[in-house]
Amino acid sequence: WKNALPNVLFTNLYGPTEATVIAGYYIINRFFSDDEVIPIGSASSYGELLVFNYNNEIIETADKIGELCIKGISLAFGYWKDFNKTNEVFIQNPQNTEFPEIIYKTGDMVKYNQLGEIIYIGRKDRQIKHMGYRIELGEIENAIMSIPNLYQACVFYDETQRDIILFYCAESEEIDNKYILSIIKNKLPKYMFPTRFKKINEMPLNSNGKIDRLELKKNYKINKKITQ
Repeated sequence: WKNALPNVLFTNLYGPTEATVIAGYYIINRFFSDDEVIPIGSASSYGELLVFNYNNEIIETADKIGELCIKGISLAFGYWKDFNKTNEVFIQNPQNTEFPEIIYKTGDMVKYNQLGEIIYIGRKDRQIKHMGYRIELGEIENAIMSIPNLYQACVFYDETQRDIILFYCAESEEIDNKYILSIIKNKLPKYMFPTRFKKINEMPLNSNGKIDRLELKKNYKINKKITQ
């Protein structure tokens, strides 16, 4: 888009509905390669973005993954007639023990890059523990999606077999499991490599036009003849 419209200002806006939509933004002012994620950037003027580790400690250094939380005047009061869900994600700021201050736990796992920008990694509910490591499935998908002529990828985890399963769609017949591994070996540690692969013609989509992960997982359970 920037190559086609060099005089247009492009901005990546981030924000869940619970924060009344726009909580952060990044003005795209430099070149990004296909395997880079466009940053969430910085907080908007009416809020603050906080990154917490598993001990509810603030993360401020680069490359440490934590959960993104939002505080500020734009937060909703909670979910209509759902106190359990409200109390789960709209919580007291663990860094503030002096007065009430509600923050919203987004469920988005992020990290700071070397420029101090917040980078989206994946959803908290898509985090797994494999071979003793915490792994973000979204990070695996990002690396795989950087492969030219591979246009869709979906990764999930089989906890019973301890397999990282990759479903993918690719235009080229040359793209297979060996080719994929040869590309991502320079992007991911070995413990994050998919262990089973399935090339399909198209991904099932849900009503929002997103990949239907539940449908893929259901089909996998019915038919486990996945390429090793």
